[in-house]
Amino acid sequence: MSGAGRCAAAVRARLVDSERRRVALAGRVESLSEANSLLTLVNRVARTLPTSLTLREAMLTAQRQISDTFDARVVCLLTLDENAQEWVPKLAEGCVLHPAYRTETLPEPLAAALARHDPLLRGDLEELSEDRRIAPGSASGIYVRLDAGRSTIGLLGLEHPELGHFDERDTRVLAGLAEVLALTIDNARWFGRLRSLGAEEERIRLARDLHDRLGQWLTYIGFELERIMATDAPQVDDLDRLHHDVQAALDEL
Repeated sequence: MSGAGRCAAAVRARLVDSERRRVALAGRVESLSEANSLLTLVNRVARTLPTSLTLREAMLTAQRQISDTFDARVVCLLTLDENAQEWVPKLAEGCVLHPAYRTETLPEPLAAALARHDPLLRGDLEELSEDRRIAPGSASGIYVRLDAGRSTIGLLGLEHPELGHFDERDTRVLAGLAEVLALTIDNARWFGRLRSLGAEEERIRLARDLHDRLGQWLTYIGFELERIMATDAPQVDDLDRLHHDVQAALDEL
């Protein structure tokens, strides 16, 4: 090969190498940009969702976050009733759900998401019968289970009538959102249990107080009646005073 040929080959090799490095660098920059966007979103969700102390507040906040982020036409969120072992809808937008589902009766994509840790992206919903999707007419969807600690507490599904509406980036965003949402739902449920426990303890305290006060009043009235009946001629003033005491006891109760 002549000197000019070797020079041209070297130039081509350097150009190819430079282009390869440029593409790799561009890919890293794009990945960093996407990661930064994802962190920003998850951070915003993490600041807003956990402030919801009731399950209803958590659902409303989650609905707003999901609508703003994914432009989903169908959103459903089910939580697990551990006592009945049923999935109960807590959020249903753009779809009609049953009052409760057994695991074997869940829509097919939700059942598939239950068996995996990462979100499930489906672009083939048209191949499913309408009763196996969350909503008829959906063409694409993304689904994820909600884990709190070692327990699965819920399922989240998003669908859209447009093919390819969701992509791999959406799965990464949904994975981050699902972690915060699961923690929020779990916190809200525990807060509700603690509040119910506090109300039950207060009812027990009130019942005990009523029981004690009623016993004291009845004991007093019994002694007074015995005293009045023991006299030769009961005095009207004594009976009138006892009548007022009985009325006071009724008013307090």
